[in-house]
Amino acid sequence: MASIVDALLSEVTRPLTPIFASVGISTFLWAISVGQFVRYFRGHFEDSRGLVIFLGICMLLSTLQFVDVVYFFYFQVIRCRLPVNLPQIATARRIVAANFLHYILTALTQGFYAVRIWHVTNRKGVLFAIIGFLSFVQLAAGIACTVNTAIIDSAFAVYDRFSHIAQGIASGTGLLCDIIITIALVRFLQTRWSAFQGTRLALDKMVISAVNIGLLTSIFAILILITWLSAPQDTFLWTSFYYPAGQIYVNSILVCLNARQSLRAELRSAKGRHLHTFELDDFQGGSRISRAI
Repeated sequence: MASIVDALLSEVTRPLTPIFASVGISTFLWAISVGQFVRYFRGHFEDSRGLVIFLGICMLLSTLQFVDVVYFFYFQVIRCRLPVNLPQIATARRIVAANFLHYILTALTQGFYAVRIWHVTNRKGVLFAIIGFLSFVQLAAGIACTVNTAIIDSAFAVYDRFSHIAQGIASGTGLLCDIIITIALVRFLQTRWSAFQGTRLALDKMVISAVNIGLLTSIFAILILITWLSAPQDTFLWTSFYYPAGQIYVNSILVCLNARQSLRAELRSAKGRHLHTFELDDFQGGSRISRAI
């Protein structure tokens, strides 16, 4: 009897390998975000209270998602080894919170960058509205998919027709939003290019940072979409990228904010700094008050 249970358990827990991978990646990324969060408060930036509260909320939600994913893996691998708990191995409700938080963290991060773009474009609302709309659609579609999965209470419900449509919309609009944000930030920096070598080098770093962050979030979004649509359904391969994505988004905000100190020092030391007047804090997501570099 024990051998039969072990064989059955081995078969039904095979899809947990991607979850295990996501736990490992999430642990690494969460540890980085904690370090970045501590570094932010040691930097003594004169940011608004609203931004500090926003970062605290993002870090709290990121931590809750990380804990929920770890507990889900523990429950599936440890608790479900007991025959009495084996029928619960395919349940979806224990991971619903992490799914909700995935879409919420994505929307919060995209909202953060949308506000940055709104400020650096002198509060022109068209691009801000486009990014806001796409972010809202991905949030609404993602929540709809998660609610559907929770109601059916089966991990395989993510592959039914409704979830296919909802998840496809959420992933597609989220990816498009990330791409638009990256292009908008790079285009803004190109319009601020200076003929002075020192300033140009600092702007080069800001362009590279914006592109790298945009590429990383976009790559994860693409991998989620591809593996969810094309990988065998019983492998749940997409979860390897799905759950760490929230940590990626939070880290992108913290890295962006923490980069301001070194960039400001470079811009101040650049020749002709009196010609450089664009708002570094607005671009980097800090205070609304313009500071001359």
